[in-house]
Amino acid sequence: MLAFYIYVQYFATREAKVFLGVWNVDKLFHIMGGISLAIFFEWTSPRQALLYLLIFIAALAIGWEIFEYTFLPDVTYFANHSPDLWRIDTAGDIVAAFLGAYGYWVFFKNADSPPHHGLPAVASRL
Repeated sequence: MLAFYIYVQYFATREAKVFLGVWNVDKLFHIMGGISLAIFFEWTSPRQALLYLLIFIAALAIGWEIFEYTFLPDVTYFANHSPDLWRIDTAGDIVAAFLGAYGYWVFFKNADSPPHHGLPAVASRL
C-alpha cells in the first residue's frame, strides 16, 4: 500500500491520476487498509469486540482523511474546487475501510478455528 501511495504522489502522471480517480482504484487500497488495521487491532487489543474495532477504524480512517486534506496539495485542490465530489469520495474511502475491517471480522475473526496463540486469525489459517 505504501508503494501505491508513493507512486501516486511522486511518479503518476496527471492521466494516471485521472484513471485512478475515475475507476475508484483507491477504494481497493482503503479496503486493504481496513483489513490490515483489523489484523493489527486483533493482534494488539485486549478487547476483541466489534464495537471497539469499528471505533478504532473510524478514528484512523477519519484521521487519515484529515491528513490527506491537510498535507496533500492535490487533495486540498480537489476539495476546494469540487467540494461535493470530494465529500462523496471521502465518505466512500471511510466506508471502504469499514467494509475491509468488517469483512475480516466476519470471515476470519469469527470463523470456527482453533486458538491462534497470539497470532491474528488470518495467520493461524495459513
